[in-house]
Amino acid sequence: MIQTKSVRTYPSPDDGMRVLILGFEGVLGVDVFSNLILPTLVYEEEAASLRPSRLRLDLYSKGTIGWRSFEELYRAEICRSDRAYREIERYAALSQEMPVTFLDMCETPECSLRRIIAQMCGCVISKVSLLIE
Repeated sequence: MIQTKSVRTYPSPDDGMRVLILGFEGVLGVDVFSNLILPTLVYEEEAASLRPSRLRLDLYSKGTIGWRSFEELYRAEICRSDRAYREIERYAALSQEMPVTFLDMCETPECSLRRIIAQMCGCVISKVSLLIE
């Protein structure tokens, strides 16, 4: 089972391994986020190789590209990276043994990194069950 949640939700015993996907940390800046907020979040692992490139994030946050374009470019970015693709394969395989919950800073799943990664895991192993929240 692969599920998604906002990192702002409290952990549940049903979460299994909680995996944080960073990208949209907001306007606080990386230092404030890394030093003050990140240590208070509850997760077991950070999926560092699944973080979108700074260029992609900047284009989206400045409104140069819309969400659909960002999502297409991000998926292509993941598929071109052997390291990122192997990480998705690992999470998809792990989800066959235990629940894996992808987390990000977005409040809703519609425009979230966690939804994209969960769906990509479902493409790697078609029998993965997905619960996108």
